Amino acid sequence: MTTTLTIDHGMPHRSEIRNNARFVAFATLCNKEPITMLMHEELARERIRDMLQSASTQREARHSRNARLSTRVAYWAQRRAHRFDS
Repeated sequence: MTTTLTIDHGMPHRSEIRNNARFVAFATLCNKEPITMLMHEELARERIRDMLQSASTQREARHSRNARLSTRVAYWAQRRAHRFDS
């Protein structure tokens, strides 16, 4: 639990506030920390989802590009083999 100290400005004059300052402790972060932490965790999870989706898309593109290249190489090898067999 985090506590924050603030001055209660109930007195009318600064000199009286300085001489008679009362410190009031209240917890500010204990209620906001779980919400902030959950928000950061959810944002991290969303970034991970985006990264995995991007990697999956790139993987599919790479596989299709490799398939086209393999098809072209196989076609070229077949024509070359046919040319030298004749």
